Amino acid sequence: MFSGGEPTLQKGLAAALGEVRDMGFKTALHSAGPYPRRLQELLPLLDWVGLDIKTLPQDYPSITGVPGSGEQAWESARRLIASGVDHEIRLTVHPAWLSYEALQKTVYRLRSLGANRVILQQGRTEHTLDRELSNRTLVSWDNYPDHMKSTAWTRETAPNQVPPA
Repeated sequence: MFSGGEPTLQKGLAAALGEVRDMGFKTALHSAGPYPRRLQELLPLLDWVGLDIKTLPQDYPSITGVPGSGEQAWESARRLIASGVDHEIRLTVHPAWLSYEALQKTVYRLRSLGANRVILQQGRTEHTLDRELSNRTLVSWDNYPDHMKSTAWTRETAPNQVPPA
């Protein structure tokens, strides 16, 4: 498993993945997808990818502070899904980052792209330096409709009755 920071920033990652495969091990990667072309080059060397998608592309700058970051991450998602490499896409749920409506639309859009598995992660802010963020109440799963309470959706079980973006 290659992870930590953003592993696709490492120039030696392809060589390292090749060496691991040559030893007979399977390879996996955790990424936020900021470099779709680099990810594309690595996909033939990977058996599994965990990709973090934060929200809909147009809403990314409000989370990352980086213009265009959403387009890059979603392009990585498209390339990953099209590659056929086993994967899961994770969404971190916190009211300051992702409203319920945005969550629904994001899951629907990922599902329409053909994502194999969408996972919800509860945002954890207890050690953040942003006091306002750490004081926000986390999402209560009790407030979600029953079909949204699952923490893992496959392509077959993800909600599909969502208003268009």
